[in-house]
Amino acid sequence: MLTLTAIAAIGTIIQGAPPAEVTFDLDNGVRVIVLDIPGTDAVAVEAFVDVGIADDPAGMPQATHLIEHILCKGATPAHEAGDVWDQFHSLGMFNAETMGSQTHFDMTFPPDRLEWALGALASALGSVHIDEAIIEQEYPRCAAELTGVESIPSRPVAKFALMAAHQVWSHAGTSLTIKRRPDAIDADHLLGVQRRLYTPASLTLVIVGDVRPPQVRKIASETLGRLTESDPPPPGSADILALPPVTTATWDSTSPVAIVAFAPPTDPFERAVLTFWSVAAYQQLSMNPAIKQQTDSLQTNMTPFPVGDTPLFVLGVPAEGTDTQSLADKLLEQTLALNDPSMHAMHASIISTFAASTLSVAPPDADKVTASAKRSIRTGMGDASQMTRLRSLAMLQYALQRGMRQSMVRAWGQDSVARLKALAADELGQILDRTLTRERARVLILNPA
Repeated sequence: MLTLTAIAAIGTIIQGAPPAEVTFDLDNGVRVIVLDIPGTDAVAVEAFVDVGIADDPAGMPQATHLIEHILCKGATPAHEAGDVWDQFHSLGMFNAETMGSQTHFDMTFPPDRLEWALGALASALGSVHIDEAIIEQEYPRCAAELTGVESIPSRPVAKFALMAAHQVWSHAGTSLTIKRRPDAIDADHLLGVQRRLYTPASLTLVIVGDVRPPQVRKIASETLGRLTESDPPPPGSADILALPPVTTATWDSTSPVAIVAFAPPTDPFERAVLTFWSVAAYQQLSMNPAIKQQTDSLQTNMTPFPVGDTPLFVLGVPAEGTDTQSLADKLLEQTLALNDPSMHAMHASIISTFAASTLSVAPPDADKVTASAKRSIRTGMGDASQMTRLRSLAMLQYALQRGMRQSMVRAWGQDSVARLKALAADELGQILDRTLTRERARVLILNPA
């Protein structure tokens, strides 16, 4: 599914006092965050679940991505396959994205369909029907996403390479299928994985728009509040230090990939620091002539793949004529070189600035969004329906950012998140000294099968 992170915020800077959020937890652990913006005539919902690529079971890369697809397109006791997808798109939109440790479901619809929408979401999360037919329908769609990015000149295959990498880091796999359906993926097994991972306590909803919090609480309790816990999920974090210094694996992609990973610390604050430090690392590595000449694309953790269940990593797709092992050696050398005391102050400033902008989310201003829509209509670039659409997208962008902030707080703790904004250079240096060492580094080479 396509990510919403590319959608530009539309009129999202609020003037004066922002509307007040209301947050409450249902008895089963579901957290609900409501931002009431009267007069928008639309509702946007982001449903965040603490489930991602790092949770793929042994022999089942693409499992969580496939489950995401099935939850959007599959049948439930209340709906035929594809019914919810079609109804949402007739009302507004419905989409989803699987990331490193989270999956988010993106929805917009009119206010009078709130009960239906939350009921449909609860039915999918708690009672989706997984059979051979839906797997045969959706697995090729998952695989086609990798085929699509392989065809782009820069070959940005990082998300799928990380699916393969987690099979190595967590399960010591070395022969990996991403586009071809793995034998381990069958209906019963996949349903069991979905039931274990998609628990009420792992779910956060951000609901933004023309809704009243008491109404939301009542509907959420009657729908999502009925979700029940199942068997606890298996433990997460990969023990990459159990691997040899260099591991070579094959995968059914046309793109070779080099990944340098560093074993993650256990301290939540250090994990948060390293996640944001990877932004500074990306900026410098992507401008490094030695790296630019040898890579078609580069990826580091950043917020979609936070350090924790996923190790601190630098991933490169080698340019034509570049040996993958040579690229891995260069990535390791240049990443270690970034732990330079002369750069710690600059990197600490980048972390603090990026953390402040990421974690300080401004609610959308309905009047500004409406004015933007009216300008589009006056200039002939839209009609009256465009106004509601622009409002919905602005609110959805806020809900996405707010949900990601909540996921960070859940993973790292409020104290860790607050400390990011005042990180000192010497504190960063100590964390990098403990993490960026050759002893904690592991190289993974993915070669086309």
